[in-house]
Amino acid sequence: MGVGKTRLKEQFLNKNKKEDCRIIEVKCYQFESSYSLKAWKMVILEIVKIAHEEAISIPLFLMNALSEFIPEVRGEWTTQRSEKETPHTYQKMYGFEEIINEIIKHVSSKKKMMIIFEDIHWMDAASLTLLTSLLINNELVSCLFIVLSRNEKNTELDKFIANTKEQTNMNHILLKTFTEDENKRFIDRSLPGNQLNEKSHEKIYSETKGNAFFLTEYLQVLVNNENPDEMSAKMMDVLQKRFLDLTENEKRIIEVSSLFYDEVPLRILKEFVPLDELEIIYQAENLVKKRLLVELTMGNNISYAFNHQKLREFIYTSLSSAKKTVLHNRVGKQYEKELKENLGDLNIYFKLIYHFEKASNHLETLRYQVKRMDMLLSFVHERFPIIHYDEDYFRKLYINEDDVDRMLDELKDRLFIVKREQNESKEMAILEANILFLCGRAMIRKGNYTKGLRDIQQLLSLAEKYKLKKYLLGGHEQMMCYCIQTENTHIMKRYIENMDEVLRKEFKKEEQGLIHRYRGMYALMNRDYINAEKYLQRGITHFTNSEELFEKYCLTIAACYNNIGDIRIAAGGYEEAIYYYRKAIYLCEEKKSWISISLFETNIGVALFEIGDYKQAKQYLKRAMKTYEKIEFNMSQSIAEIYMSYIMIEEHRYQKALEFIKKAIKHAKLLNVPKERVYINEWKAKVMLLSQEDKQATQLFEGYLKKYPIKKVSTQEIDNSYSN
Repeated sequence: MGVGKTRLKEQFLNKNKKEDCRIIEVKCYQFESSYSLKAWKMVILEIVKIAHEEAISIPLFLMNALSEFIPEVRGEWTTQRSEKETPHTYQKMYGFEEIINEIIKHVSSKKKMMIIFEDIHWMDAASLTLLTSLLINNELVSCLFIVLSRNEKNTELDKFIANTKEQTNMNHILLKTFTEDENKRFIDRSLPGNQLNEKSHEKIYSETKGNAFFLTEYLQVLVNNENPDEMSAKMMDVLQKRFLDLTENEKRIIEVSSLFYDEVPLRILKEFVPLDELEIIYQAENLVKKRLLVELTMGNNISYAFNHQKLREFIYTSLSSAKKTVLHNRVGKQYEKELKENLGDLNIYFKLIYHFEKASNHLETLRYQVKRMDMLLSFVHERFPIIHYDEDYFRKLYINEDDVDRMLDELKDRLFIVKREQNESKEMAILEANILFLCGRAMIRKGNYTKGLRDIQQLLSLAEKYKLKKYLLGGHEQMMCYCIQTENTHIMKRYIENMDEVLRKEFKKEEQGLIHRYRGMYALMNRDYINAEKYLQRGITHFTNSEELFEKYCLTIAACYNNIGDIRIAAGGYEEAIYYYRKAIYLCEEKKSWISISLFETNIGVALFEIGDYKQAKQYLKRAMKTYEKIEFNMSQSIAEIYMSYIMIEEHRYQKALEFIKKAIKHAKLLNVPKERVYINEWKAKVMLLSQEDKQATQLFEGYLKKYPIKKVSTQEIDNSYSN
C-alpha cells in the first residue's frame, strides 16, 4: 500500500476523461472477500443506472434475465416480460457470465465505459474468475478495464495474473517502492530548489522506505516550512498533522467513520453525532475540502469514506479499546434495525459480523455468522431445497469448497469461545444445533460420512433434549441423504419410522407429506416398484393440494417425478421415464434451481441414449456437466460422464471416451455410491466386448482395462461406519 497505484490511476483518468465515456469504480474490501460476486453486483447496478441516465434501451430478455440474478435491478429500470417469453426462456439462453458480457457489450456500444476495480487482491474468487473470463474473451471492445492490486500472496490472484499476463490486449504494470536514488529525484522534482542535504535525504528515505504515500505526506510538512530534523522519527507524526485543528464535531465524524472498513452511511452517522442531518453534511463537507474524506452517493443515499485507507487506519488505531468496543456494538445495533427477514439481509449480515467481531461480542458475531452460512448454503448443500424466498439470486451462486470449510471451521471455533462465556440455555442450544446441522450436512454431501454422522447424531441428541423440532427433522433428513447416497436400506428403514413419528407429533399436516417421498425412495431402493410409485404419487398429491404448498415444496415434487422416472427406467419404459424427467426439469426451470436440475438432465440423457437418440442425450448430458463443473461433490456426475463416454465411442472418438471414463472413476470415488460403481463396471464390460471387434479401440482401451479391471461392488466396501 502506498506505492502510487491510486495516484497513477487518477493521473490516467485526468488525462483520458472524455464526455463520451462513463467511469465505474468499485473498491474491494478484505472483509467481503467471501461475499460471492459482490464486486460485479456493484458494477451491474451502476451500468443499469448509466443506461437509465443515458436513455439506452437494454433488450427485454437481457434485462429480465439480469433481474433473476440481481433482484436489486427490479424496480424503475426493470422491463416487463413479453408474452412470447416463458419465465425460463432467457435462463436457458444465458448464464450469469453471458448476461454480464452481453449487458456490458450492449451498453458500452452506445456509451464507452471504463470499469475500475481497486484492491482485487481482496476480490472474491467468483468475481475474479468472471473478470478473467471477460478479459481473455476480449469481446468488450468499447469497455476498458483497469484493475489495481497489492503485490500480496493470493492463490486466486496468482491465477488471474498467470492467465492474463500473456494476453496481447492487456498491459501489466508493476509498481515498486522508490529506491533511495528515486526517492531523492522525486523530492527534487516535487520541491525544486530545495536545500536538503544528503543526511536529510537519507533520513527521509529511512522514515518513508520509498513509500509514495508517506513521502508525499512528509513533503507536505516541508512545504509548511517545518524542519525535517525536528520531525518525529515515526511516520505516524506526519499523518497526525493532517488531523490538527479539527472541531469537536469534525473529530467525532472522523472517529465514527474510521469504524467502517468501507464507508459510513449518513443515516448511521447521524445516530452518533449530536447535530441535525444538514449540519452533519456541512461538517463533512469541510472534511472533504481538507482531503480527509470523500463523499459517495448512490441514488438518495449519502455516505462518506476516507480519502486514503492509511488515514482511516491511523485514526482507528488511535481509538481506545473501550471506545472501539462501545462504538462497534452501537453500530451493530443500528444495523440490526435494518434487517427485513429476506435475502437482502445478507448484505447486512456481513456488516453485523464485522462490527460485532471488532467489539469482541462473540455471541452476536456467531449468531450472524450462522445466519449468513445458513442463507449462503441453503441452495447449494440441499439437493431439493424448500423454497423460503421469492428471490432466487443465491441459487445462482456457488461458494468455493475451501471457503465453505474455512467458514464452517470459524463457526466451530467461535462456538467454543461462546460456550465458555455463556451459560447453558435454549438459545445456545439453537446456535449449536444450527452449526452441527451445517457441518454434518456438508460432510455427508462430500462423502465424509464418519464426521458427518457424528455431527448429525450430536444434533439429534441436542434437538431431542431441548425440543428443537426444526433440527430434529433436519437431522433425520440428513440421515435419509446418507442412506440414499450409500444405498443403506437397513439404517434407512429405522430412521424413516423415527422421522414419521417426529412429523406426526411435532409438525402440521402440511409438512407431514415429506415422509411419502422417503418411503417411496426406500421402496425404490428395495426394488418394490409398486409401493414406491404409490408413495411418490401420494407425496405429489399432498404438496399440490394448495398453491402455498406447491410453491414451497416445488423441488420435492420435482424429485418425486424424477424417482417415478427411475421406476419406469427399471421396467424398460424409457419413453415414459423421459416424460417424468421432463416434468421434473420444467419445475426446476421455473425455480431456476441449477443444482437440482443437473440430476434430472443426467437421467433424461441416460434415457435418451438408451432409445438411441444420441444427439439429444448429448445435449442434456453436456448441460448437466456444465453445472457439475461448478460443484465439487455431485451425486450422479460420474453417470453423466459414463454416458458421455458411450456417446464418444458411438462417434469413434475413443480418446475422448477414455478421458470421460477416467473423470467418472475419479468422481465416483468421492461419494462412494454403489450405483455409480456398478455403472463403471458395466462400461468396462461393454468396452471389453468392443475391443474384441475394433482394433483402434483395442489399442486404446486394452492397457487401461488391464490396469483397472472390473471390481466387485459390495456393501462392505462402503464406509458404513455408523452401525448403531
